[in-house]
Amino acid sequence: MKLRARLIITLVVATFTCFLSLATALYVELTAFWEGRSRHLLDESASLAAANVNGSVEHTLANMRLLVSEDVLDRYLSMGEERYTLMYDLSAKALSRYATLFPEYLEIVLLLPDGVEDIRIADDIRSPEAEPAGESLFQQALQDPYNTYYDFINQERFDGPHLTFYRALYTIDRSLGAYENNKVVKGVLKFTVDMNWLMRHDPGSDAAEVDATFIASRGRGVIYASGLSQTQARGLSNIPGAGVDGPSQYMARMMGEDYLVDSRPLLGDWRLYNAMPFSEARSEFHRLLFTAIVVLVVVFVLLGWFIYVQMDRMIVRPVKELAKATYHILHAPDKAKSLRLQSGEIGRLQQAFLEMEGQIRQYTRELKTQAYTDSLTGLPNRHAMAHMLALLMRRNEERDQSLALLFIDLDGFKQINDVYGHQVGDSLLTAVTGRLSSVLRPSDVIYQISEEEALEDTDEERNILFRLGGDEFTIIVPNIGARKNAAAVAQRVLDQLRPPFKVEGQETFIGASIGIAMCPDDADSVNDLIKYADTAMYSAKAHGKMRFEFFSPQLEHSEQARLAMDNLISKALDKDEFTICFQPIIDLRTRHLSGFEALARLYSEQYGWISPLDFVPAAEKRGMIDHITLLVASHACAFVKSLEAKYQLQPSVSLNITAGQLVTGEVFNKINQLLVDSGMSRNIFEFEVTESALFEDRKGCAMTLDKLRNQGFRVSLDNFGVGYSSLSHLKKFSFNTLKIDRSFLRDLHDDEAGQAILSSIIAMARKMDMAVVAEGIETIQQLEVVESLGIHLAQGYLFSPPLPAEAALALYEQDSAIRY
Repeated sequence: MKLRARLIITLVVATFTCFLSLATALYVELTAFWEGRSRHLLDESASLAAANVNGSVEHTLANMRLLVSEDVLDRYLSMGEERYTLMYDLSAKALSRYATLFPEYLEIVLLLPDGVEDIRIADDIRSPEAEPAGESLFQQALQDPYNTYYDFINQERFDGPHLTFYRALYTIDRSLGAYENNKVVKGVLKFTVDMNWLMRHDPGSDAAEVDATFIASRGRGVIYASGLSQTQARGLSNIPGAGVDGPSQYMARMMGEDYLVDSRPLLGDWRLYNAMPFSEARSEFHRLLFTAIVVLVVVFVLLGWFIYVQMDRMIVRPVKELAKATYHILHAPDKAKSLRLQSGEIGRLQQAFLEMEGQIRQYTRELKTQAYTDSLTGLPNRHAMAHMLALLMRRNEERDQSLALLFIDLDGFKQINDVYGHQVGDSLLTAVTGRLSSVLRPSDVIYQISEEEALEDTDEERNILFRLGGDEFTIIVPNIGARKNAAAVAQRVLDQLRPPFKVEGQETFIGASIGIAMCPDDADSVNDLIKYADTAMYSAKAHGKMRFEFFSPQLEHSEQARLAMDNLISKALDKDEFTICFQPIIDLRTRHLSGFEALARLYSEQYGWISPLDFVPAAEKRGMIDHITLLVASHACAFVKSLEAKYQLQPSVSLNITAGQLVTGEVFNKINQLLVDSGMSRNIFEFEVTESALFEDRKGCAMTLDKLRNQGFRVSLDNFGVGYSSLSHLKKFSFNTLKIDRSFLRDLHDDEAGQAILSSIIAMARKMDMAVVAEGIETIQQLEVVESLGIHLAQGYLFSPPLPAEAALALYEQDSAIRY
């Protein structure tokens, strides 16, 4: 979607959202305002009507009291028939004065006790007539001359509502006795007051919204109603809460119409009610709301259009110009440099993009160099090797040529790194890089980043060196020709690494194992070629190190077997499938148990029992040997604790340690912690080290052995008599025990020279305070020779094979001496 379309959609959504929010807020506010206004107007109208009604009643009562107190009416009523001649005009004038001052008085009438009008002041002069019979207010006034009685009374001769007031005129006749009984009623004064203002609301005023007015009382019900029928008024006044003592407003529903009703008290038990139907208020409100919404729509449409025009001018058009400039920068940098720069912010952005383009190209070159170069040695790395191999293999296929890949792994580098530290290790790698580079001729190149440069500058005479990481290097030999040429390059590498290295004041030796794979003879893909060279390297390392080997299909099967062994060991560790056995060591003098050697055994349903000679080197190579050793140590602790709990015995247990473990020493810290957690002393463990392990790093081994002995551990030299068999080891390294290998003892009963040599070794060991153990005793003849030579400790299948912990514990439940 284009930017302008997205802008229009965004503006429409934003404008509609703002309009909807504002319209909602306006509706809420107008609703509250209109309802409040209606209640306020109703309250004002009701308050004004109530005040007028109460005022009319009060000032009429006051006027009647004044008129009654005047002597002219008293004298008039006290006369006989002569009053019409002597006092009529004067009395009528007194009444007319009040009618003139108060226009709302429709009539002022003086009634005789029999109800006949005597004087009547009104607009329409009529003959006096008797007051309608049964008129209650008239009768009440005759009976009670002290009070004034009033009410709304319907009289057809008057239009609209009116109040009628009655008050008796009396004289005192002292001849009648007591004061309470000497009043004689001479007449009744009647005032009729116009209340049409209750219906005559000014159409131009707010009170015109009041639709109905009525007055009701508790005793009589609806007294007066305007705008409603008596039934409707009665229904609105009978709502619960309508008759509270003070003013109140409430909602009432009648005949499908909602009314807002205001009720407030008048004189006596009268209440005034003003009613306003909500439909009228709502219609006016809806008209106002519709007008407001129309105005809002017009305003928002005009505002949205204005914003769109401005954003199109200030953003969309400049961004399109900037996009055009960016396209030229990315796809036609030469054209971008000649692009006409815009003015203002867009021009500065274009200039910034041009500068950024140059920096990005520079950074890209640097990042590509870093991605393909080893930071420590400056050699091309694994990615560069894969890239170069792909190029050369494609070119060799086109030219029908071959190449060789030499996979180099340094022997013993890990031990040097662990003992002397990473700084020495890094310096050693740099020195190795220098020697490997010298294998290349001065005209050789290392690597070119550009594919075109690599193809131009790399010919068949040049070898290319890479560092893959850690202590692994590779050399690509293009157009190798015969296999012997690859062998010659590998031999030159070995010769360069043979002299000692002096790094950081330390003189150290390091070798290399080299695997060689040929393309296309061995593989025609990059991954396979690297894998096969790696497989050949491992085979060279397994066959003695400091040598090279070519890849062969048999090695691939060996590699698959190695991977299967790695998986088998890993699975056994995860699922605790190793069997830990204990082979007893016998004291030949007492025939009692002297100790045990703890051994790990591995069984596979596919391969059966697997020899330690197979799984121990594999576990050491893959970094899993420490886990196996800790597993054996843990079972040994549990075994000794069982013996201690059951027989109060704590025999020593021998654990086999590899060369790598002896150099790094990491596993001994974990064994120390295991003993602390188990609450056992260190002297229960004796670590067995083979002679071949001592050749890995003599100085490091000596330091580790001294440290172990100082911590309280015992150390033994295992398999003495195999391989190097140097007596100097007994002098240089401190051992507690010397274990004679079974191969040394196999034909010893017929070898007098061998017996003499062994006798000398035993004598020397005793002078060095070392115990001597004969391993692999399987026959009575071997045992007799061993005893004749003075060896007191022995182990072998003649006494017992390695046993699981339960079976080894059972040895103590047999006779006190071991039978054989």
